[in-house]
Amino acid sequence: KAKPEVQAGVTFFNRMRSLTASGFYTTEIGVKDIGYAGNAPNQWTGVPDDVLRHYGMQNVKV
Repeated sequence: KAKPEVQAGVTFFNRMRSLTASGFYTTEIGVKDIGYAGNAPNQWTGVPDDVLRHYGMQNVKV
């Protein structure tokens, strides 16, 4: 914990660091940096065989 006499500076620094990071990660370069793919649907290949066997449904046809 910061000493009371420097608390205002600590608060300012923390806020500026947060704003800087937020600003960076909302730019094109920042989005590429974190590998954000956007809202993309996942591929569904069905329930895995081991899960079907676990619930005794390996012979159920849909």
